[in-house]
Amino acid sequence: MTALAKLKELIVMLQSAAEQHEDDLISGKEMQQKAQKYVRDYLADKEVGNTIRILPFGLHRGKKITEIETDYLKWLMDQEWFEEKQKDIYNDVKEELEGRE
Repeated sequence: MTALAKLKELIVMLQSAAEQHEDDLISGKEMQQKAQKYVRDYLADKEVGNTIRILPFGLHRGKKITEIETDYLKWLMDQEWFEEKQKDIYNDVKEELEGRE
């Protein structure tokens, strides 16, 4: 995955976080702190060689695949459209589930 693709995933994650909190009374400083934490987590994972995959759609949009509950990932894998329309994430979800067994 290119650095640009990783940054795009990070942007999706940050946008999702902003949308989840848009109704909250959250200050710009608090949002900045959350964004900095996401970036720190991203860089820490990158340093240890992990590829961070972010779900770009659905109920868990913006979350790391590793943070999504097993039942949802299994449900996702059972959807006929998932492999065809989300080939780039399909294999990552499959690997994540295999690692949990």
